[in-house]
Amino acid sequence: MSRTEFFIPFEEGQSFFACEWSPEGESKGVILLIHGLSDHAGRYGHVGSFFAAAGYTMIVADLRGHGQSFGKRGHFPSIGRIMKDISVFMEVVHRRHPDLPLILYGHSMGGNLVLNYLIRTKPDVAGAIVTSPWLRLKVKPRLYKAIMGMLVNNIFPSMTRPDGIIPSYLSHDEEVGRKYLADPLVHHLISVRTYFEISNAGEYAIVNASKVTCPLLLMHGTGDCLTSFDATREFSEKVIVHCTFKAWEGLFHELHNEVEKDTILQMEKGWIETILTRPALS
Repeated sequence: MSRTEFFIPFEEGQSFFACEWSPEGESKGVILLIHGLSDHAGRYGHVGSFFAAAGYTMIVADLRGHGQSFGKRGHFPSIGRIMKDISVFMEVVHRRHPDLPLILYGHSMGGNLVLNYLIRTKPDVAGAIVTSPWLRLKVKPRLYKAIMGMLVNNIFPSMTRPDGIIPSYLSHDEEVGRKYLADPLVHHLISVRTYFEISNAGEYAIVNASKVTCPLLLMHGTGDCLTSFDATREFSEKVIVHCTFKAWEGLFHELHNEVEKDTILQMEKGWIETILTRPALS
């Protein structure tokens, strides 16, 4: 297994940071992972290593405003701009691995982004894995905070506030929370614009779930205190074809970092192998 770091040029003086994990021999497919809020590629090393050992290449790019990529921490200008950023990542993946089937993988906020990307652009992918997507939050902000947020969004949309992510809510493994707090690339911020863009995109995804056309593995822990399990289940019920929904009883937000992560990653691998080996659906 090899790990490679590289930068994706964007505009003059700006670039996205990315990591790639590759198997020793030929790769059976490539997985492009879109991370969550305050997250970054470096937190997925064990996931990349797992899939590389299983014969797959994994690429994780830091979103704008995250990790080692450019931009104000925690701020997105619009959901449309992020869709275009993901298209940039897709183009890079196709250039680096032109003959490999591609799997999109999104976690939390990244799960929202992947579902919106599937709905809005209908990319040529073999399938998608989405875990704990931020379609709705587990607990809605109080009304007065929502009203204040809407006012600020019109006046100073890039203003950031603490993201409210409690490290102990990520996993039953306490070490995950400790490392999260100590990680210098985790910024713990969210802008007003980012909150409204992601929240609105989550509702859009639920309403338009029937427009997903590729095979989808959708997973959420019932014990998630950050994003809504019920919203994910509602989304799954509106997908017309090819959706496998897995509820993980009692598990928290970061399924790939839970105590049961080996079982979860094995399920993801088995699902990928199934969709890559079965006859194409007409």
